[in-house]
Order: sequence, then C-alpha cells, then structure tokens
Amino acid sequence: MDHSRPPLRWMALQAAEFSLCIGSFVRELLVEEQVQLRESLTLPLHLGAGRKIHAGQKIHYSFILGKTESPNYIPKARPTDPSPTFWTDLRNEDLPGFAQWIETDIFYHAASAVTKLLASEGAAEEADTRKHFKEITKNPPGPQFLYEEVIETLRREPNLELSAKHLLLQTTIDAFQGSTSELRLVRLSQVYISLKGLLRSTSPQHRKVAQDFQCQLTRDVNCLLEFEGHTGLVRDVAISLDGKRIVSGSDDKTIRIWDVETGMYKGEPLGHRARVNSVAISQDGKCIVSGDADWMIRIWDAETVEQSGVLEGHTDEVWSVAISPDGRRIVSGSRDKMVRIWDPNMGASS
Repeated sequence: MDHSRPPLRWMALQAAEFSLCIGSFVRELLVEEQVQLRESLTLPLHLGAGRKIHAGQKIHYSFILGKTESPNYIPKARPTDPSPTFWTDLRNEDLPGFAQWIETDIFYHAASAVTKLLASEGAAEEADTRKHFKEITKNPPGPQFLYEEVIETLRREPNLELSAKHLLLQTTIDAFQGSTSELRLVRLSQVYISLKGLLRSTSPQHRKVAQDFQCQLTRDVNCLLEFEGHTGLVRDVAISLDGKRIVSGSDDKTIRIWDVETGMYKGEPLGHRARVNSVAISQDGKCIVSGDADWMIRIWDAETVEQSGVLEGHTDEVWSVAISPDGRRIVSGSRDKMVRIWDPNMGASS
C-alpha cells in the first residue's frame, strides 16, 4: 500500500495496531496527491446554515495542505471564532491558538519535528524539538514514522551540513534510547552516502554519532564492541580462539593487540615500514603473523609484544597470511601471484 490520503492512511494505521496485516508503504505521494478538497454547497442558494464547529472539535491538517480550484475557497462550516479571516489565517498558519484548532496525525508530527529540528536556532529551540522527538516515540506507530522521516531526510539531502546531520542523528539516537526492536530498519547501504562525511570527519563527535547510528539504527550492522586507536584504514582483523584477543592491521603501518574485555590495546602498536594488509593469530594465541606492503611477513610474540622473526621471499605486496592449526606452518598470498608455505622456525618457504 502506498502512503495515501490521510483518511486511508489513518484506517491502515488503526488496522495495523490491531495486528492486521498491512502491505508495506511503497512511496510517498506528492502533496497534491495526498489531499483533495472538494467544495460543497457550491450553489448560489442553499437551504440551512453550514455545520457549526463545536468546542473541542478540530480541523484535520490536510486542510492546510490541500488545494482547491478556487484559491479563495471558504468552507461553509462555522467556527466558534467570529473572525471573518478565520479560514484564511488558519490556512496560512497565522491564526492565534493554531495548535488548538488543528488535528495533526502522527505522520505529520514526525515530518514537522524533523523540519523544525533542522531549522532550529539556539539551544532552547533544539531542546523543545528533542522533547518532541521523544514524545513521538512513546506510542506506535510514531517511532516508525519518525525513523522513516529521518532516513528520508538523510537520503533526500545527502549534502546537508555535517553539524546539521550530527544534530539530527544524535537527537534520533537519544529519542529511541536503544529501543529499536520494533522498528523496520533500513540497510546501511541505503544511507551510507549520507553518513560518509561524518565517518570521515576530523571531529571525534561526528565520527562517533555516525558509528552509533549505523550500529543502532541500520539493519545489517549489530555492533557489540568498538575499538579506537588506529589512525588509518583498518585492513584486516583476527580473533583468538578463546575470544579474548583481537589483532588488527592498518594503513597507519601498525598492528594492535586488543583486550576484548577492556577494549584497550596491549603494549605499544607494532610498527611496520608500510601498510599492513593482513594479520593472523595462532590457535594457542601466542603467535601473531602480519603481511604488509613492503613484501615482508613478520612474526610477533603475542606475550612480549615483540618481533620474533621476518620471512622474505615475495616480490610484491603480501595480501594474505594464515597459520596452520598446529602452528608449524605459515601460508602467504601475494600480489606477485605466488602462494608460499613457510616453516617459521627455518625462515624458508616451499
């Protein structure tokens, strides 16, 4: 089912709340497709007065969005406000007490909240909008509509300023507070282009909010732990058999040994002369092997965090390394189109 006109959308939402199966919304209709206003009582002469709007009754927000053939169309319904400009002021959103007259469904609440957040000026306005985000997430289907509006904004405006994206993502994360189990999340690939600028930013706050968003609010990422320390692209990681250590190799020409429980790395980064393309750790966790862009294979003692050997023989970058289960052989693959099997004790390959 497409996002459709307000009455049909309202009926669909009510049905969904009672566990009836409703097809996925496919696309967002244009404003003129969503709302149609047809003038009634158009004859020059008609019997009876227009319907009176009683205290407590509201006018649906679709009246604001709708277009009619006559730009000066005035509904025949009679509000309690005697002002002759009531309907014009209401449509222009200039009417005092505007919110008291308008019934806005949750779909419009979500869209309005995102728009107001990005247009906010000053801490006070931001704080008010943050509260609005949290209110929307309290009852279904508000969370889903808010989430979809945030995603659509990211996709529609990929070149939004980084500060604005940071504000939008942080406010969204805070509003959901990790309660995302009921959301229909999108894949990271659908919003990655919009997050790329934050992920590559020099600001730690920008990078963190983008990482948090992709871990918590995209479908194909379930981040349990994060390790920070490398200053270049991480090329490869390996985990020990007991799951207590992780080894990583990076473009910053180092490998790091991480303690899974503390999230800290052990000792100093293990330096190379070129970027590290591949790492491996033995099954007993005592030996680490790395292959790098200077054609070398280096062997490290995981306990002392010191280099214990170097294997030379490839004539181009080493792209992959592995250690046999018994630790007696090392296998390497290189850009030189060769696979070599090494005896780490002899330093020779076959």
